Amino acid sequence: MARSGRLSRTLIYYDGPKVVVVNDEVDQQYLGLLVREDDGSEAFLLTPMTANRLYQLETGEIDVRAAMVEPEVDEYYGLALRSFEEPGRSPMYQVGKPREAWIPKSGLWVSDFIEETEVTREVATRGKAVVHLHLRTPEAREAARIAAANLSAGLGLFQNLVTRAYQRALRGLKPETRKLIGDESNWTMDAYAISRGSFTVHLESRAHPDLLGHVGLSLALEKIDILTAGIDEPETGLPVIRENKGHLVSAYRQLLRFLVESDSGLEYQWSAPDREQLTARLISRDSAEKLYDMIVAQKDLTREDVTLEGVFTRVDVDTGAWTLRDDDGKHHGGRSDGETRSKLSGVTVDTQRYKVGWIEEIEVTAIGEIRITRSLVEIEPL
Repeated sequence: MARSGRLSRTLIYYDGPKVVVVNDEVDQQYLGLLVREDDGSEAFLLTPMTANRLYQLETGEIDVRAAMVEPEVDEYYGLALRSFEEPGRSPMYQVGKPREAWIPKSGLWVSDFIEETEVTREVATRGKAVVHLHLRTPEAREAARIAAANLSAGLGLFQNLVTRAYQRALRGLKPETRKLIGDESNWTMDAYAISRGSFTVHLESRAHPDLLGHVGLSLALEKIDILTAGIDEPETGLPVIRENKGHLVSAYRQLLRFLVESDSGLEYQWSAPDREQLTARLISRDSAEKLYDMIVAQKDLTREDVTLEGVFTRVDVDTGAWTLRDDDGKHHGGRSDGETRSKLSGVTVDTQRYKVGWIEEIEVTAIGEIRITRSLVEIEPL
C-alpha cells in the first residue's frame, strides 16, 4: 500500500524546518530529517518512531544522529520538501540506507530547540505561567495512550505538590503580603492542551500576572525547582529536603511513591512572563525510588509542627478527640494518644483561649481526597 504523510510538528527550525515529525494515513509517526538529493533538490528522510523515541529526543536522552542511524524500525522513506507547500497529504517513497553525508554529526539535540519553540512561545501567547508536564508511564512508552487512573493521579499529586510549595513559600513573607496573595487562584493550574503523539499536559496559572508580569504560581514552582535540583544525587539533596520538612516534603514523597509504584518517570518544564529562562526537570523512576527510600527512612521529614492560638469547641477525654477554632475562625480537629490525652482533662470549652501545639501529616488518596492527621503535643492556657 502506498503511504502518504503530512507534517505534524517541527522539532528543529532555523531558516526553515530541519527536523520534523510526520504522520502517515494510519497516524504512524516518523522522524524527518532535511537532506539534499543528488540533483540538488531537498527532501525529508523519514524513519518510523514510537512515542517513546520522540520523548527521548525531546528530553535529550538521544540526539538526532542516534535516532537516524539506530532506528527502532529499519525502514527509511523520502518525502519531497516541495510537497509541504501543497494542501493535504503527500506521497512517501521508500529509500535504502541513508548516506553518511545526510546524517548530522553527534551533538544535534532536539532538546536544545524545544524549549524556545514550545513553552516560551506559549507563555508569550497566553500571557500566563505555563507548565508542560509529561508522565512517562509504561503504557505510554510504546503508544500514544495512558491509563486514566495514572493520568488523574499524576496530575493530582503534582498539583498537590504545587499547593504545598506555594504555602511554604508564603512563610517568608510579611503577614499583610501573605493575606494579599493568599488566594487559591495563585497556586491553582488549569490544563488547556495535550501535545499530539504524547501525554505532555499543557498547564497554565489560573491567576493572571500583575503589572510587572509576576505570577504567584512562580513562587511554588521555584520552590519545587529547589527540591528537585538534586534528584540525581539524593544524598547531596537531603539537606534541602530537611530544610523544607513538613507538608511540602510529604507531598513530594507521595509524588515519588506514585512514580515508583507505577514504574513511571516525570518531566516538567515551565516559564512565566517575567522570566527570561526556562526551567526543566526530569525525574526518572530509579531516582524517585532512591530519594523516596531516604525520605521514608527519616519519618520526621514529612511531619509538620503546628502551633496556633484559639478556643476549643469540642473535647472528648475518652476518645482523645478535640477541635480548636483559631483566631481566624478556622477549625482544626485531631486526636490525642495515651500520653497526651490527660492534657485534655480540665480544658474549658468555648471561653478559655489556649496555645495549642500538634504534629500534622497530610496524605492525598488515589481519588484525590485529602486526609489530615493531627496529633496533640501540648496545651497552654492564655
